[in-house]
Amino acid sequence: GLSAEQKTALKDSWKILAANGETMVKNSAAMFGLLFEKYPDTKKHFKTFDGDHFAAMKATGMGKAHGMSVFSGLGALVSSVDDGECVLGLAKKLSRNHTARGVTANDFKLMRSIFGEFLDKATGGKATESMKSAWDALLGVLIENHQ
Repeated sequence: GLSAEQKTALKDSWKILAANGETMVKNSAAMFGLLFEKYPDTKKHFKTFDGDHFAAMKATGMGKAHGMSVFSGLGALVSSVDDGECVLGLAKKLSRNHTARGVTANDFKLMRSIFGEFLDKATGGKATESMKSAWDALLGVLIENHQ
């Protein structure tokens, strides 16, 4: 499981990443934009959107809704970090939803690989190493439970 320090780091970073709805939409678009920039092939999972930097995510109702959904899911994980069973249940639910859309554990690993850089950008350089390590551990739980 996650350490007490990791849980605190996740909660502290979430206050920055998801300060309000507008911030959540902006950060989710930035996260996917970075993923698509580094791994263009991952765009194949998003038939509704196109564009090199996921511009449609910021500009369309459908894109904003997807971004909000993703960040709401991350928020549920962060809110549940003190309940390991709930985190595992959420991880398995997320896995089922993504597997049904052809998203593999390897795709999750690609997201994990860009997350530290995303945190730096989204927090304006305020992401600490403990925050990055905590997110890496949480994303590791998602990958381990991806079926």
